[in-house]
Amino acid sequence: MQLLSSIYFNQDEYSKTASLYEQIIAQGVSLNPVQRFEWGTSYYHLDKHSKAIEQLKPLSIGKDDIAVESMFVLGLSYLDLGDKSNARTSFQYCTASNLDPSKKEIATFLDGKLSFELGFEDQGFKTITSFMDVYPNSKFYQEVKEMLLQYYTKTNNFKAAI
Repeated sequence: MQLLSSIYFNQDEYSKTASLYEQIIAQGVSLNPVQRFEWGTSYYHLDKHSKAIEQLKPLSIGKDDIAVESMFVLGLSYLDLGDKSNARTSFQYCTASNLDPSKKEIATFLDGKLSFELGFEDQGFKTITSFMDVYPNSKFYQEVKEMLLQYYTKTNNFKAAI
């Protein structure tokens, strides 16, 4: 059943994945970190964010790939639940880690955006200016430029805003 759960996960069959892992746990079988990641990520894709956090949070401790990937999905889950502070913390961890480049781009963007929204404007400014240098062709580039313009306007730096 554990192998079948992983197969379903790799085929994006998240409902089947979650269901099978629930059955496995009910039988008293322990899951390894990869299986727990698959289970938690399946919950995320099923919009069961609290359950995703419950499964992924214990995996987020450390520096291995499972920890980093778990932290990324945790950030998305926290964001979907409206917990911007924990989402920001998760994305900050991801930006300093060896995350898949496309996910790192998303994490960096969300870190900058959430920093501004939560009042950490200097950190937000630093993050988005770096983002513009690292990801000049990003799909988020226009939104980042708008955040930067708002920052310059708010700080009365009209010369930079132009």
